[in-house]
Amino acid sequence: MIISLNSSTFDTSLLLVDVVNNELGNLVLQNDSNDSGTNSRLETTLSPGTYWLGVTNFSPSESGSYDIAVTLVLP
Repeated sequence: MIISLNSSTFDTSLLLVDVVNNELGNLVLQNDSNDSGTNSRLETTLSPGTYWLGVTNFSPSESGSYDIAVTLVLP
């Protein structure tokens, strides 16, 4: 799976957390800056389960619009 978060107005940050018994569990992955500067990207293979995807900004004073894309990659 590939998750891409892009914004031209703020420095993006992605968080992926597993959900256990309807509660947030452990941080699985985090990315606050892809190689392209202010955009974020996660690329991983996940075990079956439930996950929470968090979208935030690197700096609390920044905000704005963003685009998010989730791509499933089949083996």
